[in-house]
Amino acid sequence: SITTTGAGQITLTGKNQLAGTTGGTGTGLSMSSGTITGGSTGTVTIEGDSRPSAASSINNSGTIRAKAGNVTVANGNRLTVNSTAGTATLNQVSGIAGVISSTGILRGDRLTTTDKGKIYLVGDRARTGSVINLAGEITSTGNDIKGKTINITGNTSLNANSNLNAVNDIRIDGVLTVNGNNRLISLNYATSAGNHLYFGEQGKINLPGLKNRFRDNNEFYTVISTLADLQAIGSSTAALSGKYVLGSDIDASSSTTTSFNPIGSSASSAFSGVLDGLGNRINNLSINRPGSDNTGLFGHTINSQIRNLGLVNSTITGRDNTGSLIGFSTTTPGGTSSITNSYATGSISGNYNVGGLAGSHGDNNGISIISNSHTASQVTGRGMVGGLVGYNAATASSISNSHATGNILSNSSGNVGGLVGSFVNYGTSSIYRSYATANVSYINQGAHSSNAGGLVGIVGAYANTVLDSNFATGNVSLGNHNSGGLYGSIYGYNHAIVQVSNSYATGNISGNYHVGGLIGTLANDSSKPGDKSKLYVTNTYANGLVTGTSSAYTGALIGTVSNGSLSSSHLSNSFWNQTNSGLTNANGLPSSNQNVANLTGLTTTHTLQQANYTTWDISNLSAGSNSIWYINEGVAAPVLRNLMAP
Repeated sequence: SITTTGAGQITLTGKNQLAGTTGGTGTGLSMSSGTITGGSTGTVTIEGDSRPSAASSINNSGTIRAKAGNVTVANGNRLTVNSTAGTATLNQVSGIAGVISSTGILRGDRLTTTDKGKIYLVGDRARTGSVINLAGEITSTGNDIKGKTINITGNTSLNANSNLNAVNDIRIDGVLTVNGNNRLISLNYATSAGNHLYFGEQGKINLPGLKNRFRDNNEFYTVISTLADLQAIGSSTAALSGKYVLGSDIDASSSTTTSFNPIGSSASSAFSGVLDGLGNRINNLSINRPGSDNTGLFGHTINSQIRNLGLVNSTITGRDNTGSLIGFSTTTPGGTSSITNSYATGSISGNYNVGGLAGSHGDNNGISIISNSHTASQVTGRGMVGGLVGYNAATASSISNSHATGNILSNSSGNVGGLVGSFVNYGTSSIYRSYATANVSYINQGAHSSNAGGLVGIVGAYANTVLDSNFATGNVSLGNHNSGGLYGSIYGYNHAIVQVSNSYATGNISGNYHVGGLIGTLANDSSKPGDKSKLYVTNTYANGLVTGTSSAYTGALIGTVSNGSLSSSHLSNSFWNQTNSGLTNANGLPSSNQNVANLTGLTTTHTLQQANYTTWDISNLSAGSNSIWYINEGVAAPVLRNLMAP
């Protein structure tokens, strides 16, 4: 053992051994037994890597500093800061199935535990200047864990009241469990652009005990633990405007025999609060109301915020405005309705405005936002039917980083899309970095079965609209008018500028009239001769078979570009697979006033070669490139780099 008293100092450089140790690598301290103890105001300075092992420990009532090295606490061992006056200032601290124990202040640029590691915070708090990675057991007496960024990287348990304070982000990729009853967990993080509380696919916060409390950036939330708690949100006006979190997964199997009433059923009793699932799920929810509008977990919402929530294996049946999460979402003037980092699986059926996540989302009063959300569902309806949303309309709409899989079916009407049935906007709006793999088809096809798209059935743009970095792979079949691999139809109104860019479709497309591998119909408002809407399609391709009853209205890229004398359409730098499509023409019915440049049909072999996409931002490097497109040379056609599977 080495001991200092008072203001004594110990500086360890090179490879140092204690108690006869022969192990260890690098420079610094390596010991298999024994203790280094600093005095009450003393300093132990370690200039290289330090690896206490076996029965060793560094016990310090003063200060431990690791200047450029790391301290690793191996299995069964301990690093201890022993008094309220003690401080450990370390470059990196790693508890690999070991114990990091502090009755003082534990500081470092990086504090890490693995799934068997433990941190005991008895006196003051853990602070780091950079990153805290947690995946073990943390015991605290109600004090703080502070860091620039806090990552829950694996299953982590908190055994007392805890405050997680991050200068930037808190990221939850594992399960963070707060053990015990009447616990309070507080999360504080920056809310500036790019900083937030983020849940990964496997991330969740679990509050299994009784009377637990949750605080998010100094806002208290009511913890929902049961289906009855969930149903009670709709019990009063005050409850409908509250803030809630799910404390754990909820099994809603009983809703198959005991009817669950949608939370908020009309504008006068709409949910206007916040529900944060904290990564938890509601399983097996069943709602059977075939004669009722506004059907879903939430029937009607106004300016609601729903985030970090999963609905798994839901069966939802309603009439108009039916979705698994929200039936009908609206806003007040200037208000915002948002769904973020949420998902749903199951079966949804209704009449008009039917969606896998929301039946109708937004209106022409405020802002509609859907981000980082997805569905895997069978969605069936008459019209305005979509894998994610049936009808999406707002003063400004944004759908980003979202996708839908499954099957989308329409009972003879129209406006049906793999992601969105109808996308209507009255202010600047966008669909960005989103995709659908759902097949889109009609059953009982009727005369009005029009506007079917692999991504969106119909886009109605009353203001500037950006449709960028999207794709669809599903088949679109049996539409009467306006069938497209990406968009059934796009209409520009009121001098809007509509941009379709960096997008592609690979499904097989079939219909009667106005059938395109990419877009069925591209047009402006024919009822207004003075309308000068501009429609741009650039850097796109279509890869599937395209079949139309009328060859004059069938194109490998666009079925019909209409009203050419009234609008200006710009089609450029786009390609189609001539072998697969069976077509040599890019457009079916061309406009007399459209601007066309670099529209090229390629053989299947040529679609696999980077050299044929010279006007694109494309690279064959799978990593180390920031290009928009990636091509696996000679193997597959281009894909969007930002939507590649990790």
